[in-house]
Amino acid sequence: MTDQRDEQLQRLAQALRNTQLPPDAALRRLAETLVDDDSYSHEQAEQDLPGYVSAALVGQPAAQQYPALHRHLLHCQECAKLHVAMLQDLTVEPARVAVPQPDLFFLPGAYTRRLRRAVLRLAQQIGAVLFPDSLSALADVADLLLDELQDLGPNLRASPAAGAALAFGSGDLPDEIKLLAATWAATGRLGETLNAGQIASLQEAGAWPERARSVALQAAVDLGFGPRQAERFAREFAALAASDPAAIPTRTTS
Repeated sequence: MTDQRDEQLQRLAQALRNTQLPPDAALRRLAETLVDDDSYSHEQAEQDLPGYVSAALVGQPAAQQYPALHRHLLHCQECAKLHVAMLQDLTVEPARVAVPQPDLFFLPGAYTRRLRRAVLRLAQQIGAVLFPDSLSALADVADLLLDELQDLGPNLRASPAAGAALAFGSGDLPDEIKLLAATWAATGRLGETLNAGQIASLQEAGAWPERARSVALQAAVDLGFGPRQAERFAREFAALAASDPAAIPTRTTS
């Protein structure tokens, strides 16, 4: 983690300590996913790491099962090194044992799985243009942020006090939060209000790019983006949606 990134997270932690936003405010919940939990110790991390590694190796969502540990690994170099060492030890000589079929009750529905994959892919493509320095951070925190976004739904909005409380517009809220939240809102709103047939009709009429742009612009504005940044986000989102309408998963096909 870079010194600049450390400083940004420290400012974010201070903003959260001072914020007047209620605990269930969308921006507060998203910001808290990136701030280390002081009550979670190295000793607890060492206890949880075997289960975390085992879950990851059999394809289970380790970040969802161990959110405090996953967040801790973003901040603690010592535990992150231990995590890497344990992965290496377990993958050099894989044990020849039958792996039981995991209980998949925790997996979201098919549409939500497609939505999460699509949002991450779109956010990475948009981020390469708008926030290239944040792409590695986005990969690190995507699972945690998407879990919160999934709970919040696509119609999340910044509260009127959010900009002042978390300095959203000034950049103190990390770019990957802004990027992923806006992409989630725009993609989810399109996917839940249109079906595949309607998107195809809009495309045939030449109206699909503008529909995608307007929804993306509104999502960015709802989340407190400045006018210029909102326009840039909407333009990039619309270009990707126009080049591949199937990139926007829909809840229904017709």
